[in-house]
Amino acid sequence: MLIRLLWILCFTVTAFSKPLQFCKEDVAANYAFCLAISTFKNYTTAFPSVDLYTTIITERLNASSAGWIGIGLGPQMHGSLMFVIFGDPYSHSQIATTVVRAGMGHALVDPSAKFALGYFSIPRIDILSAKFSDFDDEASVTAPAKVLEVQLVCYNCSTWALLDFSPQTVDTESDSQPILWAINSDQNFGGSFDDSARIEAHNFHGTLQANLRASAESSLDQELATIPQISRPYRPWGISETTLTQAVAPSSSHDVHATPSPGLAVTANWALAVLAGSLLICSIHIFRRHRKMWTQRASYMHETDPIVEQHCT
Repeated sequence: MLIRLLWILCFTVTAFSKPLQFCKEDVAANYAFCLAISTFKNYTTAFPSVDLYTTIITERLNASSAGWIGIGLGPQMHGSLMFVIFGDPYSHSQIATTVVRAGMGHALVDPSAKFALGYFSIPRIDILSAKFSDFDDEASVTAPAKVLEVQLVCYNCSTWALLDFSPQTVDTESDSQPILWAINSDQNFGGSFDDSARIEAHNFHGTLQANLRASAESSLDQELATIPQISRPYRPWGISETTLTQAVAPSSSHDVHATPSPGLAVTANWALAVLAGSLLICSIHIFRRHRKMWTQRASYMHETDPIVEQHCT
């Protein structure tokens, strides 16, 4: 399912830096999403800043209007900058709703409403695109399905902070910037998909880490900002999963576990194989060396036994 999703999507690219990317699918839980991030150093501002361009895609099997997906910048929900996406695939406009929220404890609040109270330092965030589209290959699915694509930019994103509680939560120079993802697969919005819609608790969530430094280094020679593209065939780059996916819905009848990044799994297995092989070679070498020593010692003792006996008599 996820591979099909990747092959049918094609995004417009305005520059050629390599975006960070991560995809995740759980067939039993009925969700799949991909995330791509590219950075751009902006010298047009008073002080050079780093902008984050982000693409999020997810599929809606049965073209359901239920549920939402959220991506957050930060090490935990409290203090994170969240982008929450939901909508009706069969609406006339097919435009999805993307709201910017801030995590305060386990609640999501509108940061602009609290800005006057001095809680937040808010970067400028533009939603470039947020829309549903059809699967190109309708014959590959047994029921109506839609693809939801969102593209957004967070200008000078490192200025984000929850001032009263935590330090800066977005470090564009970090090689392990924490990112949260969360999914609610069944919230019924009752036909109301405006910005003020109430967001219910998630069913599934997990944490990632992104190498924003690598993305920044790959874009040093760019003159134009990048709308990131999910490369095909899918290969993870620069974003990895750091915790097991947690299923938190009481009604869930199955447990969901994260699948380690294939690159990390292959690397770990390869390292273990090399270690085991090295230990085996060392063991054989030590055994042969000691066997030779004991053979020489036995031969020597056999030759000297008569002399020993003569000294004893």
